[in-house]
Amino acid sequence: MKKLITLLILFVGMVSSASAKTIYFANNWGKSGLRIHQWGGTGKTDWPGNAFPSPEATKVDGYDVYALDLGDCTDFMILYTNDSESDKDGNTEDVSSLGVIRKCAETSTSGLKDGDYIDFSDWNSGRPTMTSALTVYTYNLTATTADSWTNFYVYLFNGTTNISGSDWPGVKLDGTENVYSYTHKSFLSSIGLLFNQGNGQPQTCDLTATSGDNKYYIAGVPSSKIDDSWGLTVKTNASGYATWGDNWHAITIPSGIAYYAVDNGNGSATAHTVNNPAANTPMLIKGEANTTYHFAPASTGVSLSSTNAFKAGTGSTLASETDGKYNYILNGDTFKAANKQTVGTNKAYLQLSAEATARALVFDDEETTGIAVVNVSQKMNGEFFNLAGQRVAQPAKGLYIVNGKKVIMK
Repeated sequence: MKKLITLLILFVGMVSSASAKTIYFANNWGKSGLRIHQWGGTGKTDWPGNAFPSPEATKVDGYDVYALDLGDCTDFMILYTNDSESDKDGNTEDVSSLGVIRKCAETSTSGLKDGDYIDFSDWNSGRPTMTSALTVYTYNLTATTADSWTNFYVYLFNGTTNISGSDWPGVKLDGTENVYSYTHKSFLSSIGLLFNQGNGQPQTCDLTATSGDNKYYIAGVPSSKIDDSWGLTVKTNASGYATWGDNWHAITIPSGIAYYAVDNGNGSATAHTVNNPAANTPMLIKGEANTTYHFAPASTGVSLSSTNAFKAGTGSTLASETDGKYNYILNGDTFKAANKQTVGTNKAYLQLSAEATARALVFDDEETTGIAVVNVSQKMNGEFFNLAGQRVAQPAKGLYIVNGKKVIMK
């Protein structure tokens, strides 16, 4: 018989024998071949214990949950077969051949009550620690749509972690007369969610929910109830530009809308289009004036091959220079030298290794010279610039910027 490698997880705890109890175990590490061995009291089992029952119909944060009848046993352990090894077949009965039990550290179960939920903080360590008596929150989500949707999905998340129990676009919901409902159980006291039709373009921005009843009315795009804090939506200014510095997950963007920049080292940068940026990719949005764009989350994104000259804002003030590099903030259709303005975490700024020249940002996918980058906080050595920040060799009549001041040529 070939040797089978099995990992035992011992879970020793003192459980009151005063009355029988059932606890709920959340399989948060997705282990297979789970068994429970009980001893002490009338509810004891022979080694290696009983196989887990079928999981409950309702998951918690996408995890399978098992109802475990402890009876009046005073001690028990949870164990599983290590079926990741290439030389075993996952047969849970093989745990009986080990004979020796290695106890896990700090897994006291005193204080567990009937109906409590538990999980383990780390299965992979070999000495897992139980998270005792977890609180489970119930979220009742109801969405009403103004228009009929062919499909209706809800994508649930905690930060960058998907808790839907399925990949994007999430869980498909059923509904009648444009009313859709879904109940989710979670160990989290608040969750994020996004309703969508599963067609690659979300119909709402990221929303939030607290335990209890949560009702949303979706009136076209965007939703009438929007939380922009996660940043799936970007609105351009009157010149058609915007910066973005907080795509917390990978996103899909239409071609020719978003750009990252490569510093050329001579006071200029080249902007390259990016259609599927990875998470945390600061970028410039170039589109129609005063237009709101919605970008769909993607399961994976493309990492940039070059260092990005766009940097994410931190919510702090930005000086004109940082560690010998020059910082520029978007203003209309011009990047101007920073002068202690606050750059929010959902915005980005341009950072160059040399002082910018006019028309310093050039797009690689068009013949135009790009948008201006100017050092308005510094002298311009007598050169003339128009109000768009473009250098003018032979100024005609009009208003110009010379050495940081407005000059009228007559």
